[in-house]
Amino acid sequence: MGTFKILLPNQIQVAGRTLLYFGHLPQTQWHAHCCETWLFGLDGPLQVQLANNRHIHHARSAVIAANTLHILHAPDTRVGVVLLDPVMSATEHPQAEPVAHHRDAAHWIQTLNQGATITADDALWRPQTTESTALDPRVLAAAEQVDARLFENQPVSAVAKSVALSESRLQHLFASQTGLRLRQYRLWMRVLKTAGDAAFGHHSMTDAAHANGFSSSAHFSSSFRKSFGLAPSEILNNN
Repeated sequence: MGTFKILLPNQIQVAGRTLLYFGHLPQTQWHAHCCETWLFGLDGPLQVQLANNRHIHHARSAVIAANTLHILHAPDTRVGVVLLDPVMSATEHPQAEPVAHHRDAAHWIQTLNQGATITADDALWRPQTTESTALDPRVLAAAEQVDARLFENQPVSAVAKSVALSESRLQHLFASQTGLRLRQYRLWMRVLKTAGDAAFGHHSMTDAAHANGFSSSAHFSSSFRKSFGLAPSEILNNN
């Protein structure tokens, strides 16, 4: 699953399909993640506003359901951000509310403040649900096939063939279990992988974008902004 070693603030880290960030963030624009998101105010409360609700969630933690349009505002606190694996965590039934408190917030805030080691497995537990559905191994195999070939636009038909399904059956099965279309999942993983590579200085932003299948750094920047409500330079250049 991968391990995060918290080294520096304002540092994006990606392990597998899970992203971790902790540090200061400017106010975001409206955006939505395609996976469940955990937010923690490390020094004090943060604020989350939903697009369809004037109420502002003001608390030390927030669990935001996948595909929920929101704004994050945390002027007085560093923020811990955990974006869950959209494949493995999607086997749970969705939480009842689009935003809620995290039941284990105190543990996560302490862990992030102390700079302890975190594994991606730590972000598989979902605090708002009790029931789960077994992940179809063909869905996982399809995701792994996409992960391994982010640099190319592999046809969905080829992915389906590799897991012994028709294209229509794979599309239906993947969407029903993860809430994502296969192409949407590929774009999400390209954004995460590019951000992780650029954050650690493995590549320039342009080289990282090209290596992970984006046609240009502008294409990556546009996709990143839609997913995070910020320009890549507002996070990645902080490192």
